Amino acid sequence: MIMHNKDINQLKKLKEKLENQEMSVLVGAGFSKNVSGIFPSWWELLYDMAYYLFKSDIVEAYEMAIESNGSSSIDRNEFIDKKIDYYISKTGYLEIVSEYIKRKGYREAITNYIEERTPKIIDQGKYSYLEFNSGEKIKKVKITDNMLSQHKLLLQLPWNNIYTTNYDELLELSDDATTAKKIRSEIKVIDDGIKQLLQKKSSVKQRIEELNSQIDILESKIGELNVKLKKEDKDPDPDSPELHDLKENLKELVDEKNSLTFEMGSAGNSVDDKERELLQLNKALSECIFTVTHSSELGIKRNKNIIKLHGSLRNKETIYGFDGDIQKQYVIAKEDYESYPTKHEAFTQLMRISLLQESYCLVGFSGDDTNFLEWIKWVREVLNKGKNRSEDFKIYFINVGNSKLEADKLLFFENHKVYPIHLMEDHIINFMEDQVGVKLDKKTKKAAFELLFKFLKGKQQINKAKLAYETLQRNKLKRSWESLGIIDPKKIDWDNLIECSKEIEKLKKYNKLPSLNFAYSHKKHKLLHFAIQLVKDVPRQGGNAGHSIPPSPG
Repeated sequence: MIMHNKDINQLKKLKEKLENQEMSVLVGAGFSKNVSGIFPSWWELLYDMAYYLFKSDIVEAYEMAIESNGSSSIDRNEFIDKKIDYYISKTGYLEIVSEYIKRKGYREAITNYIEERTPKIIDQGKYSYLEFNSGEKIKKVKITDNMLSQHKLLLQLPWNNIYTTNYDELLELSDDATTAKKIRSEIKVIDDGIKQLLQKKSSVKQRIEELNSQIDILESKIGELNVKLKKEDKDPDPDSPELHDLKENLKELVDEKNSLTFEMGSAGNSVDDKERELLQLNKALSECIFTVTHSSELGIKRNKNIIKLHGSLRNKETIYGFDGDIQKQYVIAKEDYESYPTKHEAFTQLMRISLLQESYCLVGFSGDDTNFLEWIKWVREVLNKGKNRSEDFKIYFINVGNSKLEADKLLFFENHKVYPIHLMEDHIINFMEDQVGVKLDKKTKKAAFELLFKFLKGKQQINKAKLAYETLQRNKLKRSWESLGIIDPKKIDWDNLIECSKEIEKLKKYNKLPSLNFAYSHKKHKLLHFAIQLVKDVPRQGGNAGHSIPPSPG
């Protein structure tokens, strides 16, 4: 019961840290199996590799077993599985990979090996598919929303960052990038608009300078003419053709200058407005998830990143190599782990800083996962160097295994400030069910993960990026209404009316909430009244009012 209470308290602590923006998540290979069993575990990934390395020994051992047994009743596949397990355990996960590369003689062998065994995501318009090798055939499986449900729930949680050692692109696929695409598109439009306005300001400024010179010349000529008339003892004649023409020219230039000065001021105000919009959009974009595959991208934004620590599956446009290292595409061999802190210093430094400032939730790892064990050991070194003596746990290991952890593994966790949360335990499930208000139909790993994420999510999370984008669109809708010039139907600017109506038609879907500001309500009433009058005029004008009626703004 004491341990049960401790488990519940640590689960609450995890949630509290997440809500206080003190938590990131590290996603391992096991999490991809929630999507499909065709994604390999570490053991499954190394299986063919180990068989390649130890095939002769395994075949010889099998033949000897058959001979000594006196029959062929030994299951060959079961025998090979046990031998593969033996050699992987004896040699070591990372050492198996290093030996494979050494035996092959070139690094590209492991790249090809991984890519043949990791399902690729194929986008075919409306649907996406998982493409994978099945023996000698290439098979495709349609990806459904249900398959990605755990990934999507994970991405909805307010992690500072999402780190992953996985090569697959399931996290990226699960992210709804629609808002980010809209924001980037809007940013480009505004950027282009600012450039045009600045060019306009520059040309207007140049024209004003020309006008100032011409005005100075005309004023000088008028002054000289007045002096000349005085010297001739004549009063300046306002009706003098020469003086009249000069003053008319001067008036035209001054009027043009005043008009351009106003135009330049308006352009300046528009630039200021657009720069404010740009600031809002960039802030909204920072709330969208961004995928980092190279350390140079770490500076783009601090949080809300999917950070691929060990590489990402290549596509046709990808340049070979991981994070500037052209020798390898994926981090997997023993030497890759050993050289990681020096070859990928920026990734290492980011993890080091975040470990000192926040905590981590680990999903998709087993207690014996090589990625997990190597990372935990490194964490311990970081915390020791940082002189972090807090009793607080830094790592929450979500364990979905059914077997109890052995005493030595529990001591290892305690020494490395790792708290294991056994997700499939009844007291954990019961607590989360009570908190969320749902009951699991079946206690599967997938269902337990969904329950965990719903518990961690708590109250409905606000999509800040989407909210900021829609607020901006509502402001544009308001400005479009305000720019309608329909005070006098006889002086309608039809081009402006049609343009504004089209913009209103496009933006009206963002007007979801009733506005307390009725500043442009009269414009709606005026437009409606004008449209009614226009329709009434049609019969009196032989069936054609002579106008092009714009689409209804709604």
